[in-house]
Amino acid sequence: MKKVNRKKIIIEQMEIFKLLDNHSQRLLSQAAHVREFKKGECINNGIDLAKSVIIVLEGKLSCDRFHANGEAYSLFFLKEEEHYPFIDRNLAEFLDSHLIGKTRGKVIILSIKILDQLRLSNPLIDQLLLSKTNWHFNFAISLRCVYSATNASERAKRIIYLFNREFGVKQPDGSFYFPKWIKHYEIANSAATTREKVSLTISQLRQQGLVESRGHLLILKPAFLEQLKAVVNLEPQRIA
Repeated sequence: MKKVNRKKIIIEQMEIFKLLDNHSQRLLSQAAHVREFKKGECINNGIDLAKSVIIVLEGKLSCDRFHANGEAYSLFFLKEEEHYPFIDRNLAEFLDSHLIGKTRGKVIILSIKILDQLRLSNPLIDQLLLSKTNWHFNFAISLRCVYSATNASERAKRIIYLFNREFGVKQPDGSFYFPKWIKHYEIANSAATTREKVSLTISQLRQQGLVESRGHLLILKPAFLEQLKAVVNLEPQRIA
């Protein structure tokens, strides 16, 4: 009886696989690694998260702020290696976090290099990935833009911009009500800095007229949003 290649079957069922030509299909089949995980299991033992993409097919994972859901593809694009020399202690601790199973599940692991090769020859992959993911995917991609900044205050500003882009409430004058349920310590955790640094950054922005406070609400002015838009961009071409 011919042995069933479970890895091949799993990969061929992916929508991404169906978009590829024969050469790219072979490349994906050879390069992809299928890993099953249990609840509480760390799946990134032996995986270089700086160079890897994890596609969640079944189950749920957690990684600090980010959660992957097997109802669709959810990807973690973690830091690029060239940023490592600039990482401070807090950021290094953040990136050392592990991906832990919240349930049983299954993932496919690819190198960023391989996925980029596939994307270059198959532009529809970007559209498929973006249509299958929740806001955490865009947020994780954009952390590359955040962590390219070595200054903690600059990282905090970029994180504020990202949270606002996903959850802010737009006003008629083009300003945004920043979501009041996102606290300074959450911004600090995401920006790999301290709550005090976030408070100082917001105070400086207020002095510059880029933000203002109304009671417990933080208002982001259009000038602030335009300033950050050039740096933090979620368009598909910025994925790689």
